[in-house]
Amino acid sequence: MILLRLSLICSTAVRYQQVRTWGGLDFLSNFFLGNCIYLSAKSTEDLAESLLYLEKATGFVAVLPERRDEYHSKLLANEGAIYLSLGNLDEARLRTSRALALDAHLTAALATAGIIFHRQGDNESAIRYLRQALAQNSGLLQARYFLVLSLYSGGHYNDAKVEGKGFAAVSARLSAICP
Repeated sequence: MILLRLSLICSTAVRYQQVRTWGGLDFLSNFFLGNCIYLSAKSTEDLAESLLYLEKATGFVAVLPERRDEYHSKLLANEGAIYLSLGNLDEARLRTSRALALDAHLTAALATAGIIFHRQGDNESAIRYLRQALAQNSGLLQARYFLVLSLYSGGHYNDAKVEGKGFAAVSARLSAICP
């Protein structure tokens, strides 16, 4: 999952060439470094450092010649995921809501929103967002896990059982390809 996400970030980075710099780094460098640090984070300090790079990248959004909303929504979604990891649900929800306002179909933001709603006890909203994310990418293990939890917590026991089998199937596929 991490390698897939990293390759998506890299492919996004390669598609865009930006010459303006901020602190010696351009938009893509800050975007890429922020995401790499986030994906390999082992501490809250790593997560905070990741946010610094992503916030620097956000400073470039206004001068991007094209695809501003696309990049801005991805930055906001990633920042939302980091704030979620830090336990700051209010900031995570704010960033994720802003990302979805720019791109209502952004899978990462939909999954993050679902997890936030689950953690805030709003299981019905969590289910709705997590199902939307899984409709776009059925292999999102974390989204499927939180969907099972939200279904169960919301009293949808049969649906939780069915989704639990889907979770086991995705886990088995991952186990087969990961050493």
